[in-house]
Amino acid sequence: SLSQPSNLTSEEFFILSKVKLYFDHIEIIMKKFRPKFTLTICDLQTIERVITEVAEKFNSVTITHQHGQMKKTNPLLKYTISNYIVVWGEQTRKNFIDLFEKTKIIVLGTDIYQELFEKAIEANEDEKTFITLALNPRSNEINFFIIEKVCKQMNNLSAKERMKYSLVLKLHPEMNIRYWSSKFISYIKASSLKMEYKIYTDQNEYVLKKSKILIVLSSSITLQAFICNVSVICVESIPDLYKNPAVFFNRIPESVVKIGNLSREIQNGLQNSHYNRTIISKQKLSLKEEIAFFDASLREKEWINTLDKTLA
Repeated sequence: SLSQPSNLTSEEFFILSKVKLYFDHIEIIMKKFRPKFTLTICDLQTIERVITEVAEKFNSVTITHQHGQMKKTNPLLKYTISNYIVVWGEQTRKNFIDLFEKTKIIVLGTDIYQELFEKAIEANEDEKTFITLALNPRSNEINFFIIEKVCKQMNNLSAKERMKYSLVLKLHPEMNIRYWSSKFISYIKASSLKMEYKIYTDQNEYVLKKSKILIVLSSSITLQAFICNVSVICVESIPDLYKNPAVFFNRIPESVVKIGNLSREIQNGLQNSHYNRTIISKQKLSLKEEIAFFDASLREKEWINTLDKTLA
């Protein structure tokens, strides 16, 4: 049972009480059903952590999953407690093989991108009229910095390129579109950028189909771009603001560039078709390392059935 130290603040006591409630309810469920296997999305999340701990008390085999981009430097992952973690690809297994003490790593891919993978048809080059900046909900300081610098760098493109391409801001769905649209427009005006612009929070498939270049810090939209044959440029670490792990770029170091060199790299992608094809070929190799299979659910069922027979 969980203890209740007397020196807790009201907020801390509320959290502890909530966790205790989780334990009580999940123990009732486990006693009733006694599952042989317990699957969680990510056992680092509070409710799923409780589910995993209670399941192990009842000798249920616990399985958790890679649920997104996994940085090699992420210290939280050493707190994974499940018996198994199912990951997307061989690169993730290599990155974390020495981190997990008791957890076994199983490479089964993911089906998050299955539909995109099956439908991904390279668009006609004439349709690719977006230069897209993808933002995630990081600190405002980091996102202000990257928007400002990207807008200024776009001024280095030729007038012809600025006429042909639109600068697109692709926001993470959790980001407030009204707020960030206002900020984006203010930086465009401040940099006197003469270029059409658009803003999206969803429609990833459409945005990527239209994108010639995708600019990122670090985001799993990178993998979607690899699937859709979009050339991706990763902005290198921002001094004093953001140390970029450049997770998906082991095979493509030339795609990780300093912010001051961004326009030069964009021009390489726009003007040099051979260079662009080379980058996309390397991205495909990286994609194979990051995602082994795109039908993970079926593979996981087969693996669990085999595991069940092994444990019988």
